[in-house]
Amino acid sequence: MRTSKRTLLALASLALLPLAACKDSSGPGRNLVGEVHFTYSGAVSGAFEAEGKVTAANSESGTFAFAELAEDPQGGDALVLYSQAGRSGNNKYDALLVVLEDPAKGTVTCTESNADCAFLSAFVLGQDDTSAEDADALFFGTSGQLTITHLDDERVRGTFTFSMSGFVGVDEDAEVEVQSGTFDLPLLEEGDVPFSQAAFGVLQR
Repeated sequence: MRTSKRTLLALASLALLPLAACKDSSGPGRNLVGEVHFTYSGAVSGAFEAEGKVTAANSESGTFAFAELAEDPQGGDALVLYSQAGRSGNNKYDALLVVLEDPAKGTVTCTESNADCAFLSAFVLGQDDTSAEDADALFFGTSGQLTITHLDDERVRGTFTFSMSGFVGVDEDAEVEVQSGTFDLPLLEEGDVPFSQAAFGVLQR
């Protein structure tokens, strides 16, 4: 995956779009609840907690987390991690999107000088519409560390830390450090959640 600022912005914008209605086509008794937790500090600070199952009813501004395997524009495998935490009392939400190429158990580390980073991330705060400009703050980045500790046909688990730069709602040089990140996510099929299909479609343009 050859990441660029243009690619990052396209994916970050797509992360703000409401998910399409999902269907529960997995086997009976399968756990479809996902969870993502992390803290963040810098230009903004706080704690992110998303635990839940994505459904048609909560996809716009609810709380849930999931993963999906998809095909990247070069024909390789890519893993999409998406988590969303709805805010109480309004229709706003916070969300984290991570895309990793060639997923496998192990650790991937990227620095700002790494032109061919294997992952990218986007973090949005206070989004309530389909436009990134409506968010309270939007950050993106290609540096940090992502570790997959478990990966099979049904779930993916791991940890992460990211360094991200501001784009919307903050100064251009604003930075956020995402720390102590953990994820335990159901691995859904593309037909169940056609979210990443749209994301990778943008990469092909």
